Amino acid sequence: MKCKHLIPLLALSYVALACGGGSSDPPTSGAFFITDSLDTHDHVWVTITKIALTTSAGNQVDVFNDPLGQTVDLKTLADGGGQRYAFFGKVRSGTYTAVTITVDKDLVLFSGGSTTGDERVFAGNNGTTADLALTFAAAKQVSPSSPLAIDFDLTNWTDGGVEVTGSPFLAETAAVGIDNMTRHEPMNLHGTVRDLTGTAPSQTFRMDLDDTADVSVTTDSETVLIGMSSLSNDTLVRVRGTFSTTTNAFIATSIVAEAEDSDPQFEGPVSNILIDGSFDIEIEEAENTLPLFTTAHVVTDVNTVFTDVQGNVVTSTEFFVLLLTGTELEVRGSYNTQTNVMTAVRVEYEHEVVGDP
Repeated sequence: MKCKHLIPLLALSYVALACGGGSSDPPTSGAFFITDSLDTHDHVWVTITKIALTTSAGNQVDVFNDPLGQTVDLKTLADGGGQRYAFFGKVRSGTYTAVTITVDKDLVLFSGGSTTGDERVFAGNNGTTADLALTFAAAKQVSPSSPLAIDFDLTNWTDGGVEVTGSPFLAETAAVGIDNMTRHEPMNLHGTVRDLTGTAPSQTFRMDLDDTADVSVTTDSETVLIGMSSLSNDTLVRVRGTFSTTTNAFIATSIVAEAEDSDPQFEGPVSNILIDGSFDIEIEEAENTLPLFTTAHVVTDVNTVFTDVQGNVVTSTEFFVLLLTGTELEVRGSYNTQTNVMTAVRVEYEHEVVGDP
């Protein structure tokens, strides 16, 4: 395990989700993913705040539940090779008849070739969120060997200029390629380390996912630790990686010790690197904000924390001497949507995971 130190991290859709309300990772649970099918948009940014499955007895089970939400560009979940998959958690093995995905009422659409997004709202929203519901044609069996697939059916979404309607919004889909980890999108999970076992670098722990169920996380010699020299229980962390349907666990590429916050974050390659410590970042991933542009301008100041590719804290001068156009970075800070400028609190290298294009 590589240790790094940091001063105090749908077309066809397929989802892996967490079991609701549980206090431990159920030994018999399956993954829940989202996926997408191709349409004419370049980007479709939405924020998912909750996913619930309906049991055969009519009860709802939360698979994912986060008031801050998880921002997703649904268009990353399909490419010329077919479906791609994003993990959202685990669900206890059983029979389910329907799914409801709650999204923030706002979404942003980027027409083909456009660098500026169109702000829209979901039809049927309650002023804050919208429920996208799907009743399965036949009950779905979920188990460790049978993850559940849900498609954000973009080809059946209609942009009315203000509202977006869906006929339907969601659809059932086969899990084509789900066992191929190169077809999985990297995801960030936020939670607390529990029940840590093993000896570094090969360790396993149970990760609390906010108010929903847990997921097993595994580390290996390629896992990077940031902000800590070793893993320990009760540490609040951000884990980046992909879910393995073979091991039924989340494989961590990097683990960041961090305090919970709601600052916007962008991830992607950089360009236009200037001597004043600013640069542009192409927004490939986002958290805690819906991107309105394909690229944002990032400025840094004396309060910005920089880390090098090994994760060591460095000065601004040391960082920019080595920074090259095309380098993948993660930047977090305050973001002005009017000026499209982020003032960075933290700048670090993005650590690639299996499935990164």
